[in-house]
Amino acid sequence: MEPIMVTVVCLTYNHEKYIRQALKSMLAQKTNFPYEILVHDDASTDGTTKIIQEMAAAHPTIRLICQTENQYSKGVNIFTRFIIPEIKGKYVAFCEGDDFWTSPLKLYKQVTLMERHPKAALCIHNAIRVNRYGKRIGTVNTTDRSRKISCEEVIIGGGGFCATNSILAPSQLLLNPPAYFKEMPFDFVLQMYLASCGNTYCFAEKMSAYRVFADGSWTVRMKENPQSYQIHHDKAIKVLDKFNQDTGLKYNDTIKETILWEEYKYHFNRKDFPILQKEPYRSCKQKKTLSLKNKVILFLGLYMPPVLQCEMAIKEMIKKAQALK
Repeated sequence: MEPIMVTVVCLTYNHEKYIRQALKSMLAQKTNFPYEILVHDDASTDGTTKIIQEMAAAHPTIRLICQTENQYSKGVNIFTRFIIPEIKGKYVAFCEGDDFWTSPLKLYKQVTLMERHPKAALCIHNAIRVNRYGKRIGTVNTTDRSRKISCEEVIIGGGGFCATNSILAPSQLLLNPPAYFKEMPFDFVLQMYLASCGNTYCFAEKMSAYRVFADGSWTVRMKENPQSYQIHHDKAIKVLDKFNQDTGLKYNDTIKETILWEEYKYHFNRKDFPILQKEPYRSCKQKKTLSLKNKVILFLGLYMPPVLQCEMAIKEMIKKAQALK
């Protein structure tokens, strides 16, 4: 039997509305090599488990890990604990249960590139952004042309540098990951770790869709529990410091800039606008990457606080009124 070339990792939790589309997009890949789909269901409470079990019964390409108790809520790092020991492919790719791939040639193109470049440690591509209903609302433009990406670009981009479902990497690099892998959601550490292991290549072609604010997503769970954002922030700073030490301070200046950006976002989310008026935050280079909406919020917070407070009060009243219906 020909060895498996790619293990596609699909993490899912309460993705009943999306999981079928996600798995179908993985099964639709046109390759000249075998690949498998490793699905981890974190004890979903909706119909997700039933759907993936039905699809696995019809498609031997799908392999399941179904939890009976939710591991995320226990603080377990699912990737290091359950996924890494089960990877069989030479390469590993990712697509969470609320996302999907848009090109049937995605795996073929990425594997072909990796096979031609033995020093490659990470292959990614651009993606589209869709809302919870699947309507296109934007793009994840990592690059404007297909090219090699520097490690510094990946580090400063943080976990959002590229769509996680665009990643393909040699599985060998993940079999014995650094200790800090266990401290953060894997998309944050995965990109900069892999980029530090070799060359990174990015296709300009959009070959996947990243769903924003989907039911059960990490972003939604983070908003439902504001304290989680502070925990995430603290861990991010800690991981960046450890990464800096592990790489012998090779990327020290970039990491310092990234830590400043993480702190800037933390204060922005807390609406600590007086702090953002002071140095070093006033000179933070990455604030220019804020969305137009957030730039407006920042302007109001810095120069017209009463207007922003009024807007926030109105939104809160509307939210409460809708909850009473």
